[in-house]
Amino acid sequence: MKKIISLLGILMFVISCNGQGKESYWKGQEVTKESKEPFHGVTLAYMEMIAEMRIHLSKNDDSLVFTYPYEKKIKVSELKSLTGCRLKDGGKLLDSVYDVRVEGDQLKIKFYYIGTASKDNRFSLNLVRTDKASYIKETEILKNEKKRVLEMIKPADVSGLGVSISIPEYFKPDININLLNPIQLAEDLCQVKGIQTLSSSESFKVGQEKYNYRQYELVNADQVSRIAARIGTIDFPTFKLVTNQDGSRTDAWMVGRERSDKKTIQSIFRSIQSKYPNADIIAIGAPEIAQTKDDVVGIASTFGVTMTNSNEIIRILISIPEELYGIKQEATGSKEVAKAFEYYISLIGTAEIQVKVISKKLNDLLNAKNFSGDRPYFLSEE
Repeated sequence: MKKIISLLGILMFVISCNGQGKESYWKGQEVTKESKEPFHGVTLAYMEMIAEMRIHLSKNDDSLVFTYPYEKKIKVSELKSLTGCRLKDGGKLLDSVYDVRVEGDQLKIKFYYIGTASKDNRFSLNLVRTDKASYIKETEILKNEKKRVLEMIKPADVSGLGVSISIPEYFKPDININLLNPIQLAEDLCQVKGIQTLSSSESFKVGQEKYNYRQYELVNADQVSRIAARIGTIDFPTFKLVTNQDGSRTDAWMVGRERSDKKTIQSIFRSIQSKYPNADIIAIGAPEIAQTKDDVVGIASTFGVTMTNSNEIIRILISIPEELYGIKQEATGSKEVAKAFEYYISLIGTAEIQVKVISKKLNDLLNAKNFSGDRPYFLSEE
């Protein structure tokens, strides 16, 4: 009898251990609102972002192992957020998990989203079960694709300073550059400096004529130890591009960096002057309007010059640093504007700089009286 009882005890222990050790595999499918109400605007975009993170995880009792888009092992009770992004003011999580449970054939991660205007801010990421073999295969494919896109990012050479440049491989319609940062909307809402990407197809009309184009962005590439573009020996972590619909022609581009010293800015300006010695130069804005930091925010944040030749329009924009608050330099005519700009640069410690090049044809279309539709984002910021 004692042997039988002992064997039963061992058997129950083995069964218990096997039950506790059983692992299930899940992948994200959709996000729903707990109240079943529809959601719109930024809330819709945020929930689409959560779904498009393509979260893959395994569950074993009270533990979760995330394999994609990030790798992390955590207890269910310790899962506080899907993105980990906190608002700059107050530090509250943008999305905060309050429950994780299996309901039928779904694993539901329920969370609050404080960015919605609705009274009910409860949402659920619904994951569906998959088998281990499929799970491993899918996550490997996703990881390898992300790695492939990252390895594509090599400095685009825009040293020629003309509108016609080679389109980098990562700015091609068939490349999903957004894989590099699936939570960029959350980071943007929380003012987190992460890598930002864009790949979209847009259009506008001039009269009844429709024009299709594509726009691409790679911002803060330094956050993944990459250089987006280069002018000579000067590196830029931000690169934006506008092409025609099929990507066979460049119509505009922009490079930018947050901190540039006066020598770097002078070098860029003189390179453009050397490339286009007969360009017409006019001033964009003036530092004199800013007396304090509050004025920069309230009135204007940048100044610079526009240089125009027969084929291109080149703009150099500089953030207004404190060294230039209230400084006025009178200038009329291309030569005097260039001298005034050089004078402003000579007073700068460091400043953010942007260089934009746009084809004259596209610029004329965007400024036509009968224009309607969407302008490329970085060309409508001025």
